[in-house]
Amino acid sequence: MLNNTEILKVAEVVSQEKGIDMDIVMEALEESFEIIGKSKYGMENNIKASIDRLTGNISMSHIKDVVETIDPVLQSNQILLDQAKKYDANTEVGKQVTIPLPAVNAPTLTVSS
Repeated sequence: MLNNTEILKVAEVVSQEKGIDMDIVMEALEESFEIIGKSKYGMENNIKASIDRLTGNISMSHIKDVVETIDPVLQSNQILLDQAKKYDANTEVGKQVTIPLPAVNAPTLTVSS
């Protein structure tokens, strides 16, 4: 399993060896972590992953729409206003809140040319 700084090193190696812009590599890694997060927290959930470009720290969050009434079909990505205020005191109906999630473990990766 990779630690946070190793993720940055892998991204740098891929960027240099393949001639791909570092931001594109990092975005692809974030998308990969989003897929891992969805497999852990549910594929229907709006999961966002972010990798800190300086530390390699990975943060995961669930983005939810603030609503007055929960729609049974969309409920996994909705939150009532009173609950949403726990995460953002200034939020309102129609906005989105970001709910922090525990990060998932980085997969074992090998880099080949």
